[in-house]
Amino acid sequence: PSRTRGLLQEGIAFGLIFFLAILIALVLLLPVAELAGFSARQKGMAVPMYSNMMAWDVTRLYQSVVVFAGMKYEAETLRGPGIVVLLLALAGCFHRNRKLVAIMGLLTYGLIDCGFGPPFPIASLVDLITPFSQSAYSRGFDFALLPLGLLAGLGVDALWQRRGSGKARAVTALLLVY
Repeated sequence: PSRTRGLLQEGIAFGLIFFLAILIALVLLLPVAELAGFSARQKGMAVPMYSNMMAWDVTRLYQSVVVFAGMKYEAETLRGPGIVVLLLALAGCFHRNRKLVAIMGLLTYGLIDCGFGPPFPIASLVDLITPFSQSAYSRGFDFALLPLGLLAGLGVDALWQRRGSGKARAVTALLLVY
């Protein structure tokens, strides 16, 4: 009962914070929503896509995310985290703080979803509720690097907290420093 009560209290607190954030954001969003109809990027207008990751082939996506072979053109916003960060983020999934891992994982997924654009569910929802047309969905991927980096940090902590002999800890330390 006390665990359920604690979760209920956290849920209510989260709901109140979310509601308060919406009220604060409305101060800026209402004028923007009113003036968005006069913008050159209003919904329904043909806006050229600066970066369309859905049109990329698998090789280019792999190169951009895993090894980052460099920008192919100046408006490309996708920056690859690299294989080490991806492996550390995977190790972060085994961290003892499951709640934080779940939050960072869901946040990373949501932002990567927004980075790929409308065929994906969260990006479709954002596209539906915003009064303007997007020109570069891949900018969402840049924001996804923060929770992914935090997940990688949890991976470092999970590897460091692992029980083992002195040799195993020394090898782990050398690999993390390398």
